[in-house]
Amino acid sequence: MKLNWSLVDDLKNFDISESGAHLAEWKDTKALYLNKSGVAVLLNDDIHFKSYRLQADVAIPEAVGFVGLVFGAKDMNNYELIYLSPGAGDGLGGIQYDPVMNGSTTWQIYNGPDYQASAPYVSGEWVRLEQLAREGFVTEWIVSKPYCDNTQLIETDWTKVDVEENGTLNLNRLYPSAKDISVQARSTVYISEETESVLNFGFSDQLRLWINEEEVYQGIWKWNPPESDGRIRYDFVAVPIRWTIGLNTIRAEITNQEVIFGWGLSLKTGISI
Repeated sequence: MKLNWSLVDDLKNFDISESGAHLAEWKDTKALYLNKSGVAVLLNDDIHFKSYRLQADVAIPEAVGFVGLVFGAKDMNNYELIYLSPGAGDGLGGIQYDPVMNGSTTWQIYNGPDYQASAPYVSGEWVRLEQLAREGFVTEWIVSKPYCDNTQLIETDWTKVDVEENGTLNLNRLYPSAKDISVQARSTVYISEETESVLNFGFSDQLRLWINEEEVYQGIWKWNPPESDGRIRYDFVAVPIRWTIGLNTIRAEITNQEVIFGWGLSLKTGISI
C-alpha cells in the first residue's frame, strides 16, 4: 500500500503545532516552509506498517539549515529523526541520525560512522530524502526490581525503561549486576485484528518468555565458547506466535548468571506496533 500527502493540499492532516510552518514557494515549487528549528510537524493519525519506505522532496534554501524525516513518534517531544544538512556549503553535506528524547536532540550521543554519513548536497537544490525501516523492536518495557528464587516479586515496584538504540533492554544500565538475580519485564501490543507472526529475540543469560501468559520459550545463552558466546542478537531465536484481537501481553523473566559481560533482552514482534 502506498500513501501520499502533499504538504500544500493535505496540510489539514498534519499538526504544525508551534513549528511556525507555512505555505511558500521555492524554485517554482509550492511547499511547506519550516522556519523554526527543533519543532516537528507530525501526521495527525497513527499509521502502522510492518515495514515502510518514507520519502520526501526537500530543499534547504540557505547556506545554513536542516531538514529531515521524523518517524516512530510517540509525541512532539519524543521521536526518531534523520536530517540533512548542507555542511560548509561546498556541496559536501551530511546525513545525521538524531533522535529527540524528552524534547532534546541527542547528536552529541549519536555520533560517528554508525549515525552520520556524507551526503552530497548543494544549498537551495531540491533532492529526495528517504528512510527505510522494517518491523520494529519492542522499545518500551516496565521492569521489576531484582529478586532471587527465594524472594517474592513485588508487583507494585516497577520502572518504565526504554531500550538502547540497538533495540536491547540493557539491565546493566538499570541495576548493579549480581549472580542469580532475576527481573521481570513486561510490555503490551495492541492488535486490530487476529494475526500471526514470527517473534524474534535474543537474550543473556537465562530467559523465560510468555505471550498472553502462555509460556513460549525458556533457555540459557551465555559465554561458553565454543558452544556459545552470550552475545544478544535479536534474531537468535524465532518462535511463531498467534496474536489475538485487542491487547496482547509480553512477559519475560531474565536471570543474570555471569555477573560480568552484560544481561538483557532484545525482541521484535514481527508486526507493526
